Amino acid sequence: MQKKLLSIAMGFITLGMASSASAAFIEQVTQTSTLTFSQPTSALNLVINPVAGLTAGAFQNGAQLANITVTQTASTDLNHIGLRWTPGIANQVVESSRQAVVLGDTSATNQLKAIISFTGVAGSDVASPAGGPYYVTTPTVNTLNAQILTQGNQNIAADTYPISLDAAVYIP
Repeated sequence: MQKKLLSIAMGFITLGMASSASAAFIEQVTQTSTLTFSQPTSALNLVINPVAGLTAGAFQNGAQLANITVTQTASTDLNHIGLRWTPGIANQVVESSRQAVVLGDTSATNQLKAIISFTGVAGSDVASPAGGPYYVTTPTVNTLNAQILTQGNQNIAADTYPISLDAAVYIP
């Protein structure tokens, strides 16, 4: 009886060793990120979240590149919120409040044509005394959701394309 139990136990041990010997990790990917919490310093909070996993190559007109959220932090009142490409940035050629050509960090010949699109609300250009117009929500809102999309079909080269946007509360 003991011999039979010993034989069964050895069988389980051998089976366990065989199954662990055939298992292997083929590839591992690690990504590190930092979560930073800060005290709001403005009446607005502007967050730009790039789409994960963007790869170089052909992009159709309107392909999503990033999500944008602008939230009023100091007020629950509804206001018009404006958004624009930051003027005067070396790697951004601002064509309008909504349109820009972003130059690659590695090479200025690498270009990305992009446009800001509001999600769920209409907007229009409103002149600003400094730095060009803002694209402003037509209705009053507390939070603005928008996207950065490709403008036109294009082949985007592998590079880093830094972007800068401005957000503002507009009171007509």
